[in-house]
Amino acid sequence: MFRLNLFRSAPHNNALQDALRLAASRQRQGYLLELLQSHGAREFAYALNDLSGRTIENALSTLPTVERSQVLKHLSRRAKARLNDVEGFRYQPTHAVLTLPSFVM
Repeated sequence: MFRLNLFRSAPHNNALQDALRLAASRQRQGYLLELLQSHGAREFAYALNDLSGRTIENALSTLPTVERSQVLKHLSRRAKARLNDVEGFRYQPTHAVLTLPSFVM
């Protein structure tokens, strides 16, 4: 069987992009997770950067929340803008907020 390690040669690998495009179009969550685990969030996001907003949305919508947020951190601004243009998906940056209890004296 064809091993996923073949795609590891470069961050902007066309083979990885093609695999992502195909898996996203068919919404194959298991395969997308396998690609993410074998390449890491950074390379996964780099491969998504040049794809259409709809393809990025399809790929991200099938991922669990934690994995999706890891990939979103590495997406380029242009890719995030294309993602925001897709109807039904709005990228909301998450900011950690520290809430301290208030004491009444």
